[in-house]
Amino acid sequence: MLPPLISIIITVLNGAKTMEDCLLSIAEQSFQDFELIVVDGGSSDNTVPILNRYSSVINQLKVIPGLGLYAGLNKGIELAQGKWLYFIGCDDQLYNSEVLRIAAISMKNTDAVILAGQVQHQDQYVTKPKFGLPQLLLHRIHHQGIFYNRTVFERYKYNEKLKLAADYELNLQLAVGKFKHQKLNLVIARYGGDGISNREINTYYKETQLVHKVIFTGLTRVWVVLIFWIKWKFWLFKYRTGLLGLSYRLKHRVIPLFLVVLK
Repeated sequence: MLPPLISIIITVLNGAKTMEDCLLSIAEQSFQDFELIVVDGGSSDNTVPILNRYSSVINQLKVIPGLGLYAGLNKGIELAQGKWLYFIGCDDQLYNSEVLRIAAISMKNTDAVILAGQVQHQDQYVTKPKFGLPQLLLHRIHHQGIFYNRTVFERYKYNEKLKLAADYELNLQLAVGKFKHQKLNLVIARYGGDGISNREINTYYKETQLVHKVIFTGLTRVWVVLIFWIKWKFWLFKYRTGLLGLSYRLKHRVIPLFLVVLK
C-alpha cells in the first residue's frame, strides 16, 4: 500500500471541548489521501472517548501520559508516513472541506519544501504568511497554516526543551537555511487559540530570545535581539492596554475597507 500524500498530526491534552469539531473538519475533507495521527498526553477529561468514536478517521492513536506538546509532535513525526506533514491543534479546524484538495495540487507541482497559507482568527480576520528573513522576526507564522515536506524533519525536530517557542525556532532555522517556500493563496485553518497568560507571555519572550542567541552570532545576533525586543515591548504595550484587538481590526478590516472605497 502506497503511503498517503499528507500526514495530519494532532497533539492533545484535555481537549474534549473542541476535539470533535477539529476531527469533523478533517473527516469532511473531499480529498482523502491523508492519514490522521493523534498523540494524547494523558487526558483526564472526555478526550479519549471522543477520539475512540472517531476511530474510522484516526489511523494511529497514541496515549502517552506526561508527554509534552513538542515531544508529542516529534512522536507524531516519527509515526508519520506521508510525504507532507501538517500540524493542527485540537482547538483549531480546517477552514472548509476543500482545503486539502487545493493544497494537494500545489504539493504535487512544487519543488518547495514549505507551503505556507493563511489562518483565520477568532474575530474573523485573516493573517497571511510572511516567511523568510527579516519578516519572520516581526510576524509570527501559525503552524496551522504550514505544510512541511517530510524531508524537513530528516534534518530538524521540535526542540523539546522549549515550552512555547519550538515551532518558531523550527521556522527560523528553515528561513536562515533558505529552505525553499511557497505561499498558498488559501485559508487553511481557523485558529482556536484563546490567548496566553502573563506568565506564558514572559516564557515565550525568554525562549524566543534564547533561540535568537543560539541561531545568530556577532552583530547579527545583537541586531536581531534588539529588533525583537523593540517589537515585543510595543506588542506588550498594546496587549496590556487593550489596544491589541483594536490594532488588528484597523489593520485587517478598517484599512482594507478604506482602500476599497478609495478605488
